[in-house]
Amino acid sequence: FSVKEDLKAAEEELLANREIVRLLQKEFDIMRSEMKTRQEIIGKNYDEIMLMMHLKDKHIVELEHSRAAILDEKSMLAQDLRLQDNEMKDIKDQISMFQQTLAVKDEIIISLTNKNQELKNNNNPGLMGVGDNT
Repeated sequence: FSVKEDLKAAEEELLANREIVRLLQKEFDIMRSEMKTRQEIIGKNYDEIMLMMHLKDKHIVELEHSRAAILDEKSMLAQDLRLQDNEMKDIKDQISMFQQTLAVKDEIIISLTNKNQELKNNNNPGLMGVGDNT
């Protein structure tokens, strides 16, 4: 029991550490980008700096639109998955219904075959078993 608790605590700690690493990596990437931008603007005039800013803004907007398109696609895929899951459930229900129908038909066939054999035996008591292959 204690081993399970220790394992769960270790897993939670690992997840927390991964999140910390992810956040630190994000901060590092931001700082690296800021430093790169600062170095790029050294020695540039106002118009060149404004052009750089314009290009960065354009890139940000393009990324935002790409992100929105990806989120839309994800939403559509999730909806498609739900529809397919529902179709799969309907198909499984139909298969189950067909299996039940077949089972009932099998029982009826067996019952009718037994009754038929019984009637044959009752109508021809002297021929019982002679020439009967069923």
